[in-house]
Amino acid sequence: MGEMNSIRLCEPLEGADFKPVLDRFGRVLQRIGAPMEEVQRMFDAFTWDVNDIGWVFSSEHVSEFIPPGFTIPLYLTIDGMAPEMGNVVGNWLCCDLYTDTHRLLGPGYFYHAQAQRLVEYVAHELRREFPQAAIYFVDEVQLGDFDAARQPDPTKLWEFEYALLPPSLYDTYAAVPATHATAWHEEYLEAWYQGRWPK
Repeated sequence: MGEMNSIRLCEPLEGADFKPVLDRFGRVLQRIGAPMEEVQRMFDAFTWDVNDIGWVFSSEHVSEFIPPGFTIPLYLTIDGMAPEMGNVVGNWLCCDLYTDTHRLLGPGYFYHAQAQRLVEYVAHELRREFPQAAIYFVDEVQLGDFDAARQPDPTKLWEFEYALLPPSLYDTYAAVPATHATAWHEEYLEAWYQGRWPK
């Protein structure tokens, strides 16, 4: 598998109760055309089994799928993070929709129009179910840094290509670097990396 990009959100849990988060994520997946029998099998098999370094992994996989109106396939993963990692407070469930980077890039290493439409469509569908969550679109290099607001690490707050940010993070993202642009909406802040996201 080559380089990947991910549309990702991480949601805090009440204790280790991940089922409400999976139920909401499942509604998103149904709306964007995921194979729901496979999704349900993945969800049913998921357990909060924390490994030695604080990760929780899914043992099941879901076939790639293409949302209606697009030609770019997505891959689904879910995983968890626990305090055993050392830099995490509480338990978190993370939901990712991956795709191959080469399917997204056009001339000049910019994301092409369909890629932007797909990312924005999926991000807004996630926001419908998780309006309080930050939703990030990141590449493989940024993947370990994108959620710096959760860590937090102010030096890595802007390590993303595109994001929808909730009101709780407005102050955190108040100082916008020259590399990024933002647009204020009634209930969220939209932000993107100008070097690869023409808008």
